Amino acid sequence: MPAHPTLEVLHTATGPDLPETPPLLFAHGLGHDASCWDDWRATAAEDGYPAHAVSLRGHGNSGGDAPSCALPGVCLRRRY
Repeated sequence: MPAHPTLEVLHTATGPDLPETPPLLFAHGLGHDASCWDDWRATAAEDGYPAHAVSLRGHGNSGGDAPSCALPGVCLRRRY
């Protein structure tokens, strides 16, 4: 079985004196990586939300190749 590429995930924790809240996950769009959410993650943490941002395959420090930007590469393929 082939090894799966690693994914970069950036984490921002909340302070210990803040109430427990659900975590937030940020995913970037085409041509970006997890770092585009740095300010949002910091703001979320200040408001008590643990925040995580992922760099998708082939972006940022994530391994693997980015999928094609051509329409067939980004659309779900279905057989009817």
